[in-house]
Amino acid sequence: SPEGPADKIRAVAAALGVAERGEALAAELETAIAANSVHAADDPPIVISLYLRGESTQFVLGEASATHWLVEAAGGIDAADLLGIGRGAPVNAEAILAVEPEIILVPTAGLDSVGGIEGLMGVGGLGQTPAGQNLAVISFDDQLLLGNGPRTGALLAELRTAFEELTAP
Repeated sequence: SPEGPADKIRAVAAALGVAERGEALAAELETAIAANSVHAADDPPIVISLYLRGESTQFVLGEASATHWLVEAAGGIDAADLLGIGRGAPVNAEAILAVEPEIILVPTAGLDSVGGIEGLMGVGGLGQTPAGQNLAVISFDDQLLLGNGPRTGALLAELRTAFEELTAP
């Protein structure tokens, strides 16, 4: 959730005995997240978040994933909501084609594990979706994208900009 990254900072700071410094950092991060959150997008893109590790591990990340709230805060619609995926589910070509994602969001190591964007287009029908046809793929360092850490405000700003650029008429 949007509260998670700041909560992590507070917990670590408390454990280290520097709660006051942690509170200051957490407040900065909360401000950055709030400033970069979209509250009402005119035409929000459908974004599918994937966790990939070669051909053997290919999941659509669900509502319980770190990417769920980020997609929504950046102004998108999480395809997992449209698919009814809570925790995560194996990639299913028919389902993905049915929701017609406009953007694919994936950790960089996962993208590399399938052979980059070209290899990604062969995963579960992705090449036939609007995102695949437009090569609308966004990737970020795994820890940055999935970690909900202290750089989440900056990540959200980059994600929001990427969504806007990829969906501009």
